Amino acid sequence: MRRRLPPSIYKAVSGSNEFMSLVQWLYIIDKPLDEALRKDMCLFALCNFTALKTQPTFEAFDCVANILNLVALSIAERPDLLHYFRVLQSAALAMEDIRKRSEQLGRVEMRMLEAQSIVNAIIRFDEILPCITYRTLKLSLRTLES
Repeated sequence: MRRRLPPSIYKAVSGSNEFMSLVQWLYIIDKPLDEALRKDMCLFALCNFTALKTQPTFEAFDCVANILNLVALSIAERPDLLHYFRVLQSAALAMEDIRKRSEQLGRVEMRMLEAQSIVNAIIRFDEILPCITYRTLKLSLRTLES
């Protein structure tokens, strides 16, 4: 089963689309993510969080959890981004609390403090995503899918 993430992520890290040769892929693999992909990831996270807050579903919950996990895995090994990793960890703990409560209730329920933690992490995407390369994104995606 494929994780719920924006299709642009899969396309960007595949390196096998018709517009990009292997040489071009090897050239950009260590470059930071381009602005279009960063905007797409931010928009995906924000839209799914809004859906989770206004009409809570397990699908929206999974989407938010997956994008937070992907970004956290991408910066986990970077000591210079430790502060951002801790912000993402805080959001992950909030997501874990929501998941446990939702399993007991049979529906997704989010409290205000948990929502604030998740929003804080999503807001930081603008600062975090320019530090991620295509290589780290691809490795993180592979880890998430295994």
